[in-house]
Amino acid sequence: MRWCFLILLFLVGCAQNSQELVRLKSRLAEMQVQVEKRNRECEQRLEAIEERQKFVEEMLDEALSKWDLVQQVVKKLESYRKNQIEVTLKSEMGKEYTEAYLAWYSGDYKRAIRELSAFIAKHNDRYLKQQAQMLLADSYARIGKRRSACQVLRDFISRYPDSVFLCAAYYKAKKLYCRVKGAQKRCLRRR
Repeated sequence: MRWCFLILLFLVGCAQNSQELVRLKSRLAEMQVQVEKRNRECEQRLEAIEERQKFVEEMLDEALSKWDLVQQVVKKLESYRKNQIEVTLKSEMGKEYTEAYLAWYSGDYKRAIRELSAFIAKHNDRYLKQQAQMLLADSYARIGKRRSACQVLRDFISRYPDSVFLCAAYYKAKKLYCRVKGAQKRCLRRR
């Protein structure tokens, strides 16, 4: 654009007749208007970019200020979890369940299956046994044994029709495409 402008100036200086000079001056004026218009557009875009940058910086500052709070909450939850595990570890049943849970939590699903199956067979604590069965079904599903997971979930649904985990078991079974009966109506009524 600048080169065109300079060339037109040169041509204006070299123009011989007045008609050509008038035409070149009008073209020069048009180009000046276009250049000014583009300059205004660029300034507006620059202002918009500066506003967005300021907004992003403010959001980042806010997020960083909240990050400290999140870290404090995570530390409190970790200390709570350690205390909870220490309390649970005092009983033999609690130790076995905790070991099985930690195997599942760490992603060692084969070991979790062994320990959870042993825990379910050995102990009669209804609440922990229900949790163990849910973890057992999840462990089977995660290693690709869908049929075993479905069997555990069907057993859970038939054995514990009043469980707080019933709907979770039902929806997990549906997610694995298991055939389950009887739980759907109870889960829909609870909503």
